[in-house]
Amino acid sequence: VFISLILFELFLYIDDYHPDYKQFSLLIGENKYLVNDSPADFFKDESPKKTVFLGDSFTVNKVCAHEKKDFVNLIKKKYSTESKSFYNFAIGGTGIAEYAAILSKISDHAQNIIIVLYYNDIFFDKNSCESISELNNVGFRNVPFCKKIIQTNIDSSNDTKLKAVDNFLETRFYSYQLIKEALVNFPFISDIYSRTKWGDLYLDYNSVENELFIDLLKFIKKTSREKNISTNFIYFPDVVYLSEDNTRLQTWKDFISYADEQGIKINDPWEFFLENSSRTNLSWSYTDDHPNCEANQIMSIYLSNLFTF
Repeated sequence: VFISLILFELFLYIDDYHPDYKQFSLLIGENKYLVNDSPADFFKDESPKKTVFLGDSFTVNKVCAHEKKDFVNLIKKKYSTESKSFYNFAIGGTGIAEYAAILSKISDHAQNIIIVLYYNDIFFDKNSCESISELNNVGFRNVPFCKKIIQTNIDSSNDTKLKAVDNFLETRFYSYQLIKEALVNFPFISDIYSRTKWGDLYLDYNSVENELFIDLLKFIKKTSREKNISTNFIYFPDVVYLSEDNTRLQTWKDFISYADEQGIKINDPWEFFLENSSRTNLSWSYTDDHPNCEANQIMSIYLSNLFTF
């Protein structure tokens, strides 16, 4: 049995191969992050129309970016000219606070910004709170719970011993990741895992996380309007299960409707993915729910149909 488990771990490790490629450093306050394109090139670029993509690891998309098959590179290849350039400043493991902080950093040099949201963007950790501290310097409101998170580095992902054990196992065993993905949506089990119940937060419009999320979206729109930047929001669907009975589908639809009532339009590619995917699971591997290269191709086509680049 032990040998079988080792062989299974080895199979999952090979299946989840992530190639390395050159990335570039981007500073937000005192935190250094890796992005796919060069910030130095961006600030030197005098193109009259620069489009910047912001998002998390779904937009970084390391699994396809090493061969330039991620959706940003596909758009860049198709639409780049002497007068139009494209940059991917997405950062893995980040959320809406970091997107707002990057926008503030580049707002004098960009004409178009596309922000790609994902399901976990409503989670705020120490890095998010440190980005919010940077935003406080340019007029964003104070966020009381961030002070404690910055001081203690304790948030909803690591605030119990069970979640600490979960974090340990998830970063070391692929078989545990596989089991976790299969069980995490069962009632009560999600409370044990390190992830917060994001679905509940998206639908609880009075939660501090939901109010902060909406306020950051509004701040991004306000900054964009003041700087004469065209900024659009889109979310990347849950590609692990592309089906009408996906429980996250209704959550997103309800939140998108609520955001629209708050003056924030979030473009919804779900139906386009359902119509154009070859199968219901377009994730990279058994243990990695990031989109594979087919999903990136679909997203690039959706964006090309949606926007005039």
